[in-house]
Amino acid sequence: MNTALSSDLQKAKAQIPDADLQWMESMKKDSEILKLRGQVRELEEKVAATKEELRMKNWDLQRSQKTAEENFAACVRERENRHEKEIWLAEVNCRLEKERNALRDELARRDVAENRRIIKERAKIRGSPKNPRRFSQASPIIVEAPQTPVRPQANVRSGAGTIVRSSRKETPERKVKNTNSPKAIAKEDRRHKEAVEGVKGKEGAMFFKTLAVTSAIGLVGWAKEGGYF
Repeated sequence: MNTALSSDLQKAKAQIPDADLQWMESMKKDSEILKLRGQVRELEEKVAATKEELRMKNWDLQRSQKTAEENFAACVRERENRHEKEIWLAEVNCRLEKERNALRDELARRDVAENRRIIKERAKIRGSPKNPRRFSQASPIIVEAPQTPVRPQANVRSGAGTIVRSSRKETPERKVKNTNSPKAIAKEDRRHKEAVEGVKGKEGAMFFKTLAVTSAIGLVGWAKEGGYF
């Protein structure tokens, strides 16, 4: 069948004039040239699009690389800062620990020195002669109690020489109370407080009594003026 078609085409070409054949050949060549130009144009557009895409990808890659470098530099800088901060904190803690230990030792030394000073002061006070002007070292004042008078018995004659002693025991010697002791001071403060509160209570009662009397007098005067009496 193909051979028949080719033979028919050859016969048809043989019947066409040479000028027409040349024109047809030129048209065919022109169409092929236009087709090739269209393909070339498409290829050029594809190449340009590919180049633009590659350029954008390259730009994105460069930007990503730059961002990665900046992030890496930031991470390195942050790590260095953290390391420096840790070193600084360690130095500060070490210095504070040394200062705390020194302060603790100084306080302990001062406590020991203060205790020694107090012990020496007490020993000095105990070893020194008593100072009568100091109340705590003054000798207690002894006050003799009055003796109970002796009376003779009623049934004994005068001049018999018999002396009857009282059956009461002699009053023991009394010592002066230490009014500077904390207990005595607290007792005195309590007495003073009770006395002040008692005076306040009496003043309040007197105020109300005076108010009642004044009110009664006023009522009586008002009743007299009104003719009730």
